[in-house]
Amino acid sequence: MTIVTVLLAIAVVILAVRIDFIEKKAKLANENMKILDANIRSIRKDNELLSDEYDKFITQIKIDRLLSDAELKSYGYPDKPEVSN
Repeated sequence: MTIVTVLLAIAVVILAVRIDFIEKKAKLANENMKILDANIRSIRKDNELLSDEYDKFITQIKIDRLLSDAELKSYGYPDKPEVSN
């Protein structure tokens, strides 16, 4: 009977140690998930900012490439370009 009691005690200790180990791993995983979530939010915010800056940059390039009517006239273009079929 004492052997069974000793074996049960050892099994309980092993289970307690394993449960403690699993709880520590779960806490660590939870902290890592919080860090990953914060990083993902930061990346999304940076992506939105970069996207806005890119749109502004492309718009500015398009504006810079457009010539005013006065500039077109100085190159000899008519007021409205003729369209041929």
